[in-house]
Amino acid sequence: LEGHRGDVRGLAFPPDGRWLWSASSDNTARAWDLEGGATPRTLEGHTHYVYAIACFGFGGRWFIVTASADNTARVWDLESGATLRTLQHAGRVYGIACFGVAGGWRIVTGCDDNNAYVWDGESGAMRRTLAGHTDTVQSVACAGVAGGWIIASASRDKTARLWDGESGAARK
Repeated sequence: LEGHRGDVRGLAFPPDGRWLWSASSDNTARAWDLEGGATPRTLEGHTHYVYAIACFGFGGRWFIVTASADNTARVWDLESGATLRTLQHAGRVYGIACFGVAGGWRIVTGCDDNNAYVWDGESGAMRRTLAGHTDTVQSVACAGVAGGWIIASASRDKTARLWDGESGAARK
């Protein structure tokens, strides 16, 4: 699959497997048709590298979420390619993950200000800051666990940390 003008930094499949999405240092994200390799959609709007990408479905719609060195994460409508929300950060955004919660969904971002952030997927409002790393948070992940959900963050400080998804409290 060729067509980006820069490094490919991240990949994501929507659950339907129709397209593969890629994030690139050419400041774009692209959809790739797995049948013929065409690029039916290119998401443009970031002004610096796109480091990570995730797909998430909620309320009968599918979303693409991107993390960028332009200090933003963006929520895009999968079908139209329109930017729905821009999540402003104090630094570069390296990691992105999404998770469904009762009545909504959350976006988790990892940033070079040494923090991870939890955002409301529908409104774009920041819900909490996960502070404790001493260097850039490069990757984040979410998973359901008994009684709720958990966030993992990985940092250049050579640690991975676990957080309670609802409260934001550090987990042992």
